[in-house]
Amino acid sequence: MNARQVARGTLLLMAGSLLSRLLGVGREATIVGLYGVSGTASAFLTAATIPTMVYDLLIGGTMTAALIPLLAKRNDVPCAQRALAATFLGVGVAAAILLAVALGFAAVPLAHLLGAGASTESLDLTATLIRLVLPGIPFLVGAAVLQALLNARGSFGTTALASGGFNLGIVLLGLALAPTIGPVALAMGLVVGALLQFAVQSWPLRRHFPWPTFSLADPAIRQAHTLASPVALGLVVSQAIVILDRALAWSTGPESIAVMRAATTLVQLPLGLFGTALSLAILPALATIRAQDAFAETLALGLRASVSILIPTTILLVLLREPIVRVLFERGAFDAAATALVAQAFLLYAAQIPFWAADQILIAAYYARHRPLTPVLVGLGTSALFVIAALALVGPFGVQGLILANTIQNVAHCVILGALAWRDGMLTGRNGLVLALVRSVVAAAAASAVVAALAASLEGADGFALFARLVVVGGAATGVAAATLGVLGRTDLQRFLGRSAP
Repeated sequence: MNARQVARGTLLLMAGSLLSRLLGVGREATIVGLYGVSGTASAFLTAATIPTMVYDLLIGGTMTAALIPLLAKRNDVPCAQRALAATFLGVGVAAAILLAVALGFAAVPLAHLLGAGASTESLDLTATLIRLVLPGIPFLVGAAVLQALLNARGSFGTTALASGGFNLGIVLLGLALAPTIGPVALAMGLVVGALLQFAVQSWPLRRHFPWPTFSLADPAIRQAHTLASPVALGLVVSQAIVILDRALAWSTGPESIAVMRAATTLVQLPLGLFGTALSLAILPALATIRAQDAFAETLALGLRASVSILIPTTILLVLLREPIVRVLFERGAFDAAATALVAQAFLLYAAQIPFWAADQILIAAYYARHRPLTPVLVGLGTSALFVIAALALVGPFGVQGLILANTIQNVAHCVILGALAWRDGMLTGRNGLVLALVRSVVAAAAASAVVAALAASLEGADGFALFARLVVVGGAATGVAAATLGVLGRTDLQRFLGRSAP
């Protein structure tokens, strides 16, 4: 897989991610539109944390650390590749079913653990919603295995679209049934969305589907276990951090989780569209490169593209955060006060966006080299940093202190892992990262000047008028940033798009 193929995979993932992220915004707009930034919204978002945590623990890290690299190396032997995927599918889904049943019996303690016990009402609602979302776990795990198989084969379009199905289920059932049956409709929508995510990724594999098996004799299974074990350890710690984060958020007020979730939806827009797409597309390429120089250049190419895109994008989102929040969320139970809370929360999250995207590419590099322990150890250290920062900041600053602690954690993880990648020879002195950083800062400054010149046009506007003017301002600023990057770094951008030799 050369630079052209990496670029093609990234663009396919970006196209699918665009639809998925728009549906993700629709999902969050549905939740806060129905319930505002209230305890009810926070109860559902807390319950929805459980499937995400189980997904990450069972398969999320395994997929990137072990499964994609192992499957990519079997692209020339389709039968063996399918057999390996079938074993992962069988074992993963079986484990997910057993765990979902066990968690159902522990719904009340789980709700307590996640901090929802401030009142009997919030505790009972959260526990009920936890029981209702658990059937979605096996579908999410199955979808993750199919995504790994498709990505290993260089097929990115379907996997990018699949997560849109997850969001669509919540939106449709929430809008259709929530006025009648309440937040239970959102939990039902999550399960339907998980089923849709699995079904979308099953379609391109329908003729040669990896039907679940339990054959553990393949040596690759043991290799996957070896590669994934350190990641699993790190994920256990990271999920403990999620639990602490939720508990501290509930302690700052019943609305805090809903505020944080709405703000992170804005964070995930550029990360899902660019950062995650690029890291997923580059992993199979890195996994098959043997020559150190080619590996370093491919890694640097991904980092340069990430920096060039996400620094200007982050600056634009920060400058336009309040009108963006108003356009996306301010309707129904979500009022002007909620807009102010979410905009402030996003401002504190925003600094981590370029670092998080670069960090995912660096993690992919270590996974491709079958060295997952390094990012895991860095994660353990930065998790400890989060605990210290969160406990120190949440008292005086409330939920804003908790958000700041998260930003400190993710920025530190990227900086430390980048330094280690340099030490380990994955990056060289001729990788052009500093020049790419300078170009992106210049592009961001040019875009900021456009926003400053046109900002007055956004004042006093509302509804569709605000949306239309925001599109004009954002489009003009984006165009100037892209033109600036094109002038300053045309050769680099051409390489990423595969128009010149890799």
